Amino acid sequence: LTPLQATAQEIDNSAPVAERVKWLSALAWPALWNLKRQLAMRYLNMGVAGSALKICEEVFLWEEAVDCLLAMDKKSRATKLVRERLEISPTANLYCQMGILTQGIEWFEKAWEFSGKRYARAKRLWAIAAFELGDYQACLKHFQDGLNINPLFPSAWFRMGVAALRIEDWKTAKRAFIQVTSQEPSEGESWANLCAVYDKLKQPRAAFNAICEAVKYHRSNWKIWENYLTFCLREKEWSLAIDALNSLIDLRVGYGGKSKKDGEVDVPALVIIVEALVSENQQAYLIPADDSKIVGTDERSIAIKKNKFLCRTLN
Repeated sequence: LTPLQATAQEIDNSAPVAERVKWLSALAWPALWNLKRQLAMRYLNMGVAGSALKICEEVFLWEEAVDCLLAMDKKSRATKLVRERLEISPTANLYCQMGILTQGIEWFEKAWEFSGKRYARAKRLWAIAAFELGDYQACLKHFQDGLNINPLFPSAWFRMGVAALRIEDWKTAKRAFIQVTSQEPSEGESWANLCAVYDKLKQPRAAFNAICEAVKYHRSNWKIWENYLTFCLREKEWSLAIDALNSLIDLRVGYGGKSKKDGEVDVPALVIIVEALVSENQQAYLIPADDSKIVGTDERSIAIKKNKFLCRTLN
């Protein structure tokens, strides 16, 4: 920040504008306004929105100035500025900013039409608005249109996957979460949701591999560990199941009352593991997808709770 700030100040003090224009073709790159824009954006990212706004107004960066006003929670002033700029020189981004300020879907539609159906951000914001209204079919359509233009938005793919989960469109959810995990391999919640999707699609081994990735990146989440334990038992990965059981015990004790079974051992899972290890043919109770079909005698039948896969809450 300091070198950039010093460079902008040196250029300002170097010579009058009329003198610099004479040597325009020989001036160093980037231009002064671009340097000041970078400085303003760094100020904004640091939370110094007031200084960023002053610089944006100085070099007529009106769209960035609106972002600064939003960061300062001055929505009325931001709305006034956007309306003024729309009358003078409308852009697709200004229409989107008006949609954000007024929470009106029609502004995103105007941005999309104004850009000749090429401004992907308009479709992403339109999709988010549809998601918040509970119109998941429309949400999927708008996300698809936007991501076809620019697919490098893992957060958009994630929300698209969640919308697909809500309407049980498993194939679309699978494609969305695969995109998220491809772009951000450490996104553990996406791996957990992908595991849920694979389970619905009757692909148990793929579901197991996905939950293994989820627990790798979310080792402090006891919900994911519970799902991991269940799939270890289904796939008869006994050593991994023992590790999962140990981790669950540690987490339940450490959470201090947040778990429903604080400090308790998962007895049904422990029984299955013990049966597998002591049995002559290494056979344990099978855990089918339908919990009502669990095999066992009356004394040892186990009511395994249904899986509750983790899904990020979106407000």
